[in-house]
Amino acid sequence: MDGHSIVDQTSSIGSRELASLSESAKHASLPARVPANNGNHSLAEMAQRDLEATLQLLTERAQYITGASGAAIALIEDSEMICRASAGPSAPELGAEVQLKSSLTGESVRTRQVLRCDNTETDPRVNRETCIALNIKSVMVVPLLREQEVIGVFELLAD
Repeated sequence: MDGHSIVDQTSSIGSRELASLSESAKHASLPARVPANNGNHSLAEMAQRDLEATLQLLTERAQYITGASGAAIALIEDSEMICRASAGPSAPELGAEVQLKSSLTGESVRTRQVLRCDNTETDPRVNRETCIALNIKSVMVVPLLREQEVIGVFELLAD
């Protein structure tokens, strides 16, 4: 099994690791504690870093599992949609603004539907210039919803 395998590797756990997992399980039912403010970072700053790390991990795992050439998560900030996590050569850069006016992403946000484009060269819903620049041949866009409000998108891109 290679080092990049996503297959469960618990079958190779030894007795010490198993005891450690058992000990951890005993404490899992204890109430969660908010980390103490150590004076260097506010709780809001720590939460922001955790969010960024989580989004990045989700993006990287999705790209790896699907074999996509790129994956990205963009969230609405003020009136713009900004790329907050990015993985792979086809994905937009972190901090890039995602166009909503004339794009597949914009249509997904407006309709609140998962959309797919199988061929960016012939689909009028995509931004062809961006697809050419990033060598994107197909796209899937999933709107991220909180209740009925779109708060962002998750995109998978293929070359």
